Amino acid sequence: MRATVDIDRKTLVEMLEQARRALNARASLAVLTNFLLEARDGRLFVVATDLEMSVAAFRPAEVDGEAQALVPARPFLDFVKALPEKRVTLTFHEQKETRTIMAGPYGEEREEEIEVVHREVRVAAGATATAFSSPHDPEDFPLPDRIKGMRVVVDAETLQEAIRRVTFAASRDASRPVLQGVLLEPAGASLLMVATDGYRLAVQRVETLQDVPPTPQDWIVPAQGLADIEKMLRKQKYRGKVVVDAFFPSEEENIPSRTAIRWPGVSVALTNIEGSYPLWRRIVEDARTDVHVQVEAKALASALKGLKPALPKSNMIRVHVNGKLEMVTSSVDVGETRVVVPIVGTDGREYGEEYVIGVNWKYLTDVTKVLKSASLDIGLPPQGASPIVFSAGDAYRYLLMPMRER
Repeated sequence: MRATVDIDRKTLVEMLEQARRALNARASLAVLTNFLLEARDGRLFVVATDLEMSVAAFRPAEVDGEAQALVPARPFLDFVKALPEKRVTLTFHEQKETRTIMAGPYGEEREEEIEVVHREVRVAAGATATAFSSPHDPEDFPLPDRIKGMRVVVDAETLQEAIRRVTFAASRDASRPVLQGVLLEPAGASLLMVATDGYRLAVQRVETLQDVPPTPQDWIVPAQGLADIEKMLRKQKYRGKVVVDAFFPSEEENIPSRTAIRWPGVSVALTNIEGSYPLWRRIVEDARTDVHVQVEAKALASALKGLKPALPKSNMIRVHVNGKLEMVTSSVDVGETRVVVPIVGTDGREYGEEYVIGVNWKYLTDVTKVLKSASLDIGLPPQGASPIVFSAGDAYRYLLMPMRER
Protein backbone atom coordinates (compact mmCIF):
# COMPACT_ATOMS: atom_id res chain seq x y z
CA MET A 1 0.00 0.00 0.00
CA ARG A 2 1.36 3.40 -0.96
CA ALA A 3 -0.05 6.91 -0.87
CA THR A 4 1.27 10.45 -1.10
CA VAL A 5 -0.10 13.62 0.46
CA ASP A 6 0.90 17.16 -0.44
CA ILE A 7 -0.21 19.73 2.12
CA ASP A 8 0.63 23.21 3.38
CA ARG A 9 3.07 23.02 6.30
CA LYS A 10 1.18 25.60 8.38
CA THR A 11 -2.04 23.61 7.94
CA LEU A 12 -0.32 20.39 8.96
CA VAL A 13 1.16 22.00 12.08
CA GLU A 14 -2.28 23.32 13.03
CA MET A 15 -3.75 19.82 12.71
CA LEU A 16 -0.97 18.26 14.77
CA GLU A 17 -1.33 20.92 17.48
CA GLN A 18 -5.07 20.29 17.68
CA ALA A 19 -4.63 16.52 17.94
CA ARG A 20 -1.82 16.96 20.48
CA ARG A 21 -4.35 18.02 23.12
CA ALA A 22 -5.40 14.37 23.46
CA LEU A 23 -1.88 13.14 24.18
CA ASN A 24 -0.98 12.13 27.71
CA ALA A 25 2.64 12.00 28.87
CA ARG A 26 1.65 9.20 31.27
CA ALA A 27 -0.17 7.10 28.67
CA SER A 28 -1.13 3.64 29.91
CA LEU A 29 -0.48 2.06 26.49
CA ALA A 30 2.56 2.66 24.28
CA VAL A 31 0.37 2.94 21.18
CA LEU A 32 -1.23 6.08 22.68
CA THR A 33 2.02 8.03 22.24
CA ASN A 34 1.46 7.97 18.46
CA PHE A 35 -0.49 10.00 15.93
CA LEU A 36 -2.65 8.00 13.57
CA LEU A 37 -2.22 9.46 10.06
CA GLU A 38 -4.75 8.50 7.43
CA ALA A 39 -4.98 9.61 3.81
CA ARG A 40 -8.26 9.05 1.96
CA ASP A 41 -11.04 10.79 0.07
CA GLY A 42 -8.94 13.84 -0.73
CA ARG A 43 -8.23 14.55 2.93
CA LEU A 44 -5.54 13.97 5.55
CA PHE A 45 -6.64 12.87 9.03
CA VAL A 46 -4.55 13.22 12.19
CA VAL A 47 -5.91 11.39 15.25
CA ALA A 48 -4.70 11.18 18.86
CA THR A 49 -6.29 9.74 22.00
CA ASP A 50 -5.63 9.01 25.68
CA LEU A 51 -8.79 6.85 25.87
CA GLU A 52 -10.62 9.59 27.78
CA MET A 53 -10.37 12.17 25.00
CA SER A 54 -9.90 11.67 21.26
CA VAL A 55 -9.14 14.43 18.75
CA ALA A 56 -9.37 13.99 14.98
CA ALA A 57 -8.19 16.90 12.84
CA PHE A 58 -8.78 16.70 9.10
CA ARG A 59 -8.20 19.01 6.13
CA PRO A 60 -8.42 18.82 2.35
CA ALA A 61 -5.10 17.91 0.71
CA GLU A 62 -3.66 16.64 -2.54
CA VAL A 63 -3.99 12.90 -1.90
CA ASP A 64 -2.94 10.11 -4.24
CA GLY A 65 -4.02 6.71 -2.94
CA GLU A 66 -5.24 5.53 0.45
CA ALA A 67 -3.13 4.55 3.48
CA GLN A 68 -2.78 4.84 7.23
CA ALA A 69 0.15 4.62 9.59
CA LEU A 70 1.23 5.43 13.12
CA VAL A 71 4.06 7.87 13.84
CA PRO A 72 5.64 8.86 17.19
CA ALA A 73 3.66 12.00 18.04
CA ARG A 74 6.08 14.42 19.66
CA PRO A 75 9.12 13.79 17.41
CA PHE A 76 6.87 14.03 14.34
CA LEU A 77 5.34 17.32 15.50
CA ASP A 78 8.73 18.83 16.40
CA PHE A 79 10.18 17.87 13.01
CA VAL A 80 7.30 19.31 10.99
CA LYS A 81 7.31 22.56 13.00
CA ALA A 82 11.03 23.01 12.26
CA LEU A 83 10.68 22.63 8.50
CA PRO A 84 11.46 25.85 6.59
CA GLU A 85 9.45 25.10 3.46
CA LYS A 86 5.79 26.05 2.90
CA ARG A 87 4.76 22.70 1.41
CA VAL A 88 5.21 19.22 2.88
CA THR A 89 4.94 15.88 1.12
CA LEU A 90 4.04 12.77 3.11
CA THR A 91 4.70 9.42 1.48
CA PHE A 92 3.16 6.33 3.06
CA HIS A 93 5.08 3.07 2.52
CA GLU A 94 3.96 -0.41 3.47
CA GLN A 95 6.16 -3.47 3.05
CA LYS A 96 5.23 -7.05 3.91
CA GLU A 97 7.74 -9.77 4.62
CA THR A 98 7.68 -13.31 5.96
CA ARG A 99 9.92 -14.19 8.89
CA THR A 100 10.74 -17.55 10.44
CA ILE A 101 10.66 -17.74 14.23
CA MET A 102 11.18 -20.50 16.79
CA ALA A 103 7.96 -21.29 18.67
CA GLY A 104 6.30 -23.95 20.78
CA PRO A 105 3.58 -23.85 23.43
CA TYR A 106 5.19 -26.50 25.67
CA GLY A 107 8.83 -25.56 25.39
CA GLU A 108 9.65 -27.59 22.30
CA GLU A 109 11.20 -25.65 19.45
CA ARG A 110 9.75 -25.57 15.99
CA GLU A 111 10.00 -23.21 13.08
CA GLU A 112 6.97 -21.06 12.28
CA GLU A 113 6.50 -18.46 9.57
CA ILE A 114 4.77 -15.17 10.34
CA GLU A 115 3.94 -12.20 8.14
CA VAL A 116 5.36 -8.87 9.29
CA VAL A 117 4.11 -5.54 7.95
CA HIS A 118 6.47 -2.58 8.14
CA ARG A 119 4.90 0.88 7.69
CA GLU A 120 6.63 4.20 7.55
CA VAL A 121 5.83 7.78 6.61
CA ARG A 122 8.48 9.72 4.74
CA VAL A 123 8.31 13.49 5.29
CA ALA A 124 9.91 15.70 2.64
CA ALA A 125 10.06 19.48 2.34
CA GLY A 126 12.51 20.92 -0.14
CA ALA A 127 15.96 19.40 0.52
CA THR A 128 14.95 18.10 3.96
CA ALA A 129 13.55 14.61 4.36
CA THR A 130 13.29 11.86 6.96
CA ALA A 131 11.13 8.83 7.72
CA PHE A 132 9.02 7.99 10.78
CA SER A 133 7.70 4.59 11.77
CA SER A 134 6.08 2.88 14.73
CA PRO A 135 6.22 -0.76 15.85
CA HIS A 136 2.46 -0.66 16.40
CA ASP A 137 -0.20 -1.65 13.90
CA PRO A 138 -2.81 1.03 13.04
CA GLU A 139 -5.45 -1.62 13.74
CA ASP A 140 -4.35 -1.56 17.39
CA PHE A 141 -5.04 2.18 17.68
CA PRO A 142 -8.21 2.62 19.80
CA LEU A 143 -10.98 4.68 18.20
CA PRO A 144 -14.26 5.63 19.94
CA ASP A 145 -17.35 3.51 19.26
CA ARG A 146 -20.41 5.31 17.99
CA ILE A 147 -23.69 3.45 18.28
CA LYS A 148 -26.47 6.00 18.11
CA GLY A 149 -26.72 9.63 18.97
CA MET A 150 -28.67 12.70 19.95
CA ARG A 151 -27.61 15.97 18.33
CA VAL A 152 -27.43 19.54 19.57
CA VAL A 153 -26.27 22.43 17.33
CA VAL A 154 -24.94 25.62 18.94
CA ASP A 155 -23.08 28.76 17.93
CA ALA A 156 -19.32 28.49 18.46
CA GLU A 157 -18.90 31.80 20.30
CA THR A 158 -21.91 31.05 22.51
CA LEU A 159 -20.46 27.63 23.38
CA GLN A 160 -17.03 29.08 24.16
CA GLU A 161 -18.48 31.64 26.57
CA ALA A 162 -20.67 29.00 28.23
CA ILE A 163 -17.69 26.67 28.75
CA ARG A 164 -15.65 29.49 30.32
CA ARG A 165 -18.53 30.40 32.62
CA VAL A 166 -18.98 26.94 34.13
CA THR A 167 -15.80 24.83 33.93
CA PHE A 168 -13.90 26.93 36.49
CA ALA A 169 -16.46 25.87 39.13
CA ALA A 170 -15.84 22.14 38.61
CA SER A 171 -13.84 20.23 41.22
CA ARG A 172 -10.14 19.42 40.82
CA ASP A 173 -10.41 16.61 43.38
CA ALA A 174 -9.79 13.25 41.67
CA SER A 175 -11.53 11.45 44.53
CA ARG A 176 -14.81 13.06 43.44
CA PRO A 177 -14.91 12.25 39.71
CA VAL A 178 -18.56 13.26 39.21
CA LEU A 179 -17.77 16.81 40.37
CA GLN A 180 -14.86 16.95 37.89
CA GLY A 181 -17.47 17.01 35.15
CA VAL A 182 -20.01 19.40 33.67
CA LEU A 183 -23.62 18.28 33.59
CA LEU A 184 -25.31 18.69 30.18
CA GLU A 185 -29.09 18.78 30.25
CA PRO A 186 -31.13 19.32 27.07
CA ALA A 187 -34.17 21.53 27.62
CA GLY A 188 -36.27 22.29 24.52
CA ALA A 189 -34.53 25.06 22.56
CA SER A 190 -31.64 25.28 25.02
CA LEU A 191 -28.90 23.26 26.67
CA LEU A 192 -28.17 23.67 30.38
CA MET A 193 -24.56 23.39 31.55
CA VAL A 194 -23.90 22.94 35.27
CA ALA A 195 -20.69 22.64 37.32
CA THR A 196 -19.99 22.53 41.04
CA ASP A 197 -17.19 21.61 43.44
CA GLY A 198 -19.43 21.53 46.50
CA TYR A 199 -18.66 25.12 47.55
CA ARG A 200 -19.95 26.94 44.47
CA LEU A 201 -22.31 26.24 41.61
CA ALA A 202 -22.36 27.67 38.08
CA VAL A 203 -25.37 27.28 35.76
CA GLN A 204 -25.44 28.51 32.16
CA ARG A 205 -28.30 28.20 29.68
CA VAL A 206 -27.10 27.92 26.06
CA GLU A 207 -29.53 28.76 23.29
CA THR A 208 -29.40 26.10 20.57
CA LEU A 209 -29.78 26.65 16.83
CA GLN A 210 -32.46 23.97 16.69
CA ASP A 211 -34.86 22.34 19.13
CA VAL A 212 -33.32 19.54 21.16
CA PRO A 213 -35.29 16.28 20.95
CA PRO A 214 -36.75 15.10 24.28
CA THR A 215 -34.42 12.84 26.27
CA PRO A 216 -34.93 11.13 29.62
CA GLN A 217 -31.32 11.60 30.64
CA ASP A 218 -28.72 14.25 31.26
CA TRP A 219 -25.04 13.31 31.21
CA ILE A 220 -21.69 14.39 32.62
CA VAL A 221 -18.77 15.50 30.41
CA PRO A 222 -15.20 16.00 31.74
CA ALA A 223 -14.67 19.69 32.52
CA GLN A 224 -11.02 19.58 31.43
CA GLY A 225 -12.03 18.18 28.04
CA LEU A 226 -14.52 21.03 27.54
CA ALA A 227 -11.86 23.56 28.58
CA ASP A 228 -9.50 22.11 25.94
CA ILE A 229 -12.23 22.43 23.31
CA GLU A 230 -12.79 26.07 24.26
CA LYS A 231 -9.06 26.76 23.81
CA MET A 232 -9.05 25.02 20.41
CA LEU A 233 -12.02 27.07 19.18
CA ARG A 234 -10.50 30.30 20.49
CA LYS A 235 -7.10 29.63 18.93
CA GLN A 236 -8.65 28.72 15.59
CA LYS A 237 -10.92 31.82 15.80
CA TYR A 238 -13.74 29.72 14.45
CA ARG A 239 -17.10 31.47 14.02
CA GLY A 240 -19.91 29.19 12.97
CA LYS A 241 -21.92 26.16 14.02
CA VAL A 242 -20.70 23.49 16.43
CA VAL A 243 -22.36 20.07 16.55
CA VAL A 244 -22.62 18.25 19.89
CA ASP A 245 -23.46 14.54 19.56
CA ALA A 246 -24.26 12.24 22.47
CA PHE A 247 -23.50 8.59 21.72
CA PHE A 248 -25.10 5.67 23.52
CA PRO A 249 -23.33 2.36 24.28
CA SER A 250 -26.19 0.28 22.85
CA GLU A 251 -29.68 0.50 21.44
CA GLU A 252 -31.14 -0.53 24.81
CA GLU A 253 -29.38 2.08 26.97
CA ASN A 254 -30.38 5.75 27.14
CA ILE A 255 -27.43 7.19 29.12
CA PRO A 256 -24.79 8.59 26.71
CA SER A 257 -21.33 7.08 27.17
CA ARG A 258 -19.45 9.49 24.89
CA THR A 259 -19.84 13.04 23.66
CA ALA A 260 -18.46 14.20 20.31
CA ILE A 261 -18.07 17.90 19.56
CA ARG A 262 -17.43 18.76 15.93
CA TRP A 263 -16.78 21.78 13.74
CA PRO A 264 -15.24 21.97 10.26
CA GLY A 265 -11.91 20.14 10.26
CA VAL A 266 -12.03 18.91 13.88
CA SER A 267 -13.87 16.24 15.85
CA VAL A 268 -13.29 15.77 19.59
CA ALA A 269 -14.72 12.74 21.42
CA LEU A 270 -14.90 12.70 25.23
CA THR A 271 -15.65 9.73 27.48
CA ASN A 272 -18.51 10.73 29.76
CA ILE A 273 -18.29 10.40 33.53
CA GLU A 274 -20.52 7.79 35.15
CA GLY A 275 -22.42 8.61 38.32
CA SER A 276 -25.26 10.65 39.80
CA TYR A 277 -24.89 14.42 39.78
CA PRO A 278 -25.90 16.45 42.85
CA LEU A 279 -29.49 17.78 42.95
CA TRP A 280 -28.47 21.21 41.75
CA ARG A 281 -32.00 22.45 41.00
CA ARG A 282 -32.94 22.13 44.66
CA ILE A 283 -29.91 24.23 45.64
CA VAL A 284 -30.93 26.97 43.21
CA GLU A 285 -34.60 26.88 44.22
CA ASP A 286 -33.81 26.93 47.96
CA ALA A 287 -31.39 29.87 47.69
CA ARG A 288 -32.91 32.81 49.62
CA THR A 289 -31.91 36.38 48.81
CA ASP A 290 -33.36 39.34 50.71
CA VAL A 291 -31.60 42.20 48.93
CA HIS A 292 -30.27 42.65 45.40
CA VAL A 293 -27.55 45.12 44.46
CA GLN A 294 -25.94 45.73 41.10
CA VAL A 295 -22.29 46.58 40.57
CA GLU A 296 -20.03 47.12 37.60
CA ALA A 297 -18.16 43.87 36.90
CA LYS A 298 -14.90 45.69 36.10
CA ALA A 299 -15.10 47.73 39.31
CA LEU A 300 -15.62 44.57 41.36
CA ALA A 301 -12.67 42.84 39.66
CA SER A 302 -10.41 45.86 40.26
CA ALA A 303 -11.40 46.04 43.94
CA LEU A 304 -10.73 42.34 44.46
CA LYS A 305 -7.30 42.75 42.88
CA GLY A 306 -6.53 45.48 45.41
CA LEU A 307 -7.27 43.11 48.29
CA LYS A 308 -4.85 40.41 47.15
CA PRO A 309 -1.72 41.65 49.02
CA ALA A 310 -3.59 41.63 52.34
CA LEU A 311 -5.28 38.23 52.08
CA PRO A 312 -5.02 35.81 55.00
CA LYS A 313 -4.21 32.15 54.43
CA SER A 314 -7.92 31.31 54.45
CA ASN A 315 -8.54 33.67 51.48
CA MET A 316 -11.55 35.02 53.37
CA ILE A 317 -12.86 38.57 52.85
CA ARG A 318 -15.82 40.26 54.56
CA VAL A 319 -18.49 41.99 52.51
CA HIS A 320 -20.49 44.87 54.02
CA VAL A 321 -23.52 46.44 52.34
CA ASN A 322 -25.04 49.71 53.54
CA GLY A 323 -25.62 52.09 50.66
CA LYS A 324 -22.29 50.94 49.27
CA LEU A 325 -20.53 47.61 48.89
CA GLU A 326 -17.39 47.49 50.98
CA MET A 327 -14.95 44.55 51.09
CA VAL A 328 -12.57 44.14 54.01
CA THR A 329 -9.70 41.76 54.71
CA SER A 330 -6.77 41.66 57.09
CA SER A 331 -3.59 39.70 57.68
CA VAL A 332 -0.80 39.70 60.24
CA ASP A 333 1.73 41.12 57.78
CA VAL A 334 -0.33 43.86 56.10
CA GLY A 335 -3.11 44.67 58.53
CA GLU A 336 -6.63 45.68 57.51
CA THR A 337 -7.43 46.69 53.92
CA ARG A 338 -10.76 48.10 52.75
CA VAL A 339 -12.03 48.72 49.23
CA VAL A 340 -15.35 50.16 48.12
CA VAL A 341 -17.32 49.14 45.04
CA PRO A 342 -20.00 51.62 43.95
CA ILE A 343 -23.53 50.23 43.78
CA VAL A 344 -25.15 51.18 40.47
CA GLY A 345 -28.54 49.60 41.14
CA THR A 346 -30.59 48.23 44.02
CA ASP A 347 -34.07 46.97 44.78
CA GLY A 348 -34.48 49.79 47.31
CA ARG A 349 -33.92 47.81 50.50
CA GLU A 350 -30.75 48.10 52.54
CA TYR A 351 -29.11 46.15 55.30
CA GLY A 352 -28.01 47.87 58.45
CA GLU A 353 -24.41 48.45 59.38
CA GLU A 354 -24.32 45.19 61.30
CA TYR A 355 -24.73 43.08 58.14
CA VAL A 356 -21.55 41.28 57.10
CA ILE A 357 -20.93 38.10 55.18
CA GLY A 358 -17.68 36.23 54.57
CA VAL A 359 -16.71 34.89 51.14
CA ASN A 360 -13.72 33.20 49.53
CA TRP A 361 -11.70 35.81 47.63
CA LYS A 362 -10.55 33.37 44.95
CA TYR A 363 -14.04 32.02 44.29
CA LEU A 364 -15.37 35.56 43.91
CA THR A 365 -12.44 36.59 41.70
CA ASP A 366 -12.93 33.54 39.46
CA VAL A 367 -16.41 34.62 38.38
CA THR A 368 -15.27 38.16 37.51
CA LYS A 369 -12.64 36.69 35.15
CA VAL A 370 -15.16 34.81 33.00
CA LEU A 371 -17.93 37.40 32.70
CA LYS A 372 -17.97 39.87 29.82
CA SER A 373 -21.17 41.55 31.01
CA ALA A 374 -20.96 45.19 32.10
CA SER A 375 -22.89 44.69 35.32
CA LEU A 376 -23.39 41.92 37.86
CA ASP A 377 -26.46 41.41 40.00
CA ILE A 378 -25.69 40.19 43.54
CA GLY A 379 -28.41 38.57 45.63
CA LEU A 380 -27.53 38.73 49.32
CA PRO A 381 -28.88 36.05 51.68
CA PRO A 382 -30.04 36.44 55.29
CA GLN A 383 -26.81 36.54 57.32
CA GLY A 384 -25.06 33.54 55.79
CA ALA A 385 -28.03 31.17 55.84
CA SER A 386 -27.95 30.60 52.08
CA PRO A 387 -25.56 31.02 49.13
CA ILE A 388 -24.85 34.39 47.58
CA VAL A 389 -26.40 34.44 44.10
CA PHE A 390 -24.59 36.22 41.26
CA SER A 391 -26.51 36.77 38.02
CA ALA A 392 -25.46 38.02 34.59
CA GLY A 393 -28.69 38.31 32.63
CA ASP A 394 -31.32 35.59 32.73
CA ALA A 395 -29.06 32.82 31.38
CA TYR A 396 -26.36 32.67 34.08
CA ARG A 397 -26.33 31.97 37.80
CA TYR A 398 -23.34 31.56 40.10
CA LEU A 399 -24.01 30.48 43.68
CA LEU A 400 -21.28 30.88 46.27
CA MET A 401 -21.46 29.49 49.78
CA PRO A 402 -20.45 31.99 52.48
CA MET A 403 -17.51 31.48 54.84
CA ARG A 404 -17.57 31.72 58.61
CA GLU A 405 -14.82 33.26 60.70
CA ARG A 406 -13.12 30.83 63.06
